[in-house]
Amino acid sequence: MPNLCSLFSFNIYDNADVNLDRTVRYQGSVNDSNTIKDIILSHPDNTSNSNLFSLSEQLPEN
Repeated sequence: MPNLCSLFSFNIYDNADVNLDRTVRYQGSVNDSNTIKDIILSHPDNTSNSNLFSLSEQLPEN
């Protein structure tokens, strides 16, 4: 009996893919963790440029 996983192709979203480039990179250049760090450091309320700045955001309602 063939492996069912090899018969089907899946397109799923991985929540670790922060920049939505369909890959998850934890190290090296253009990694997803740097994207998160850059967003935190560039937030206008983060006046101390702290990596530990806490963001609280909410998506708009439809």
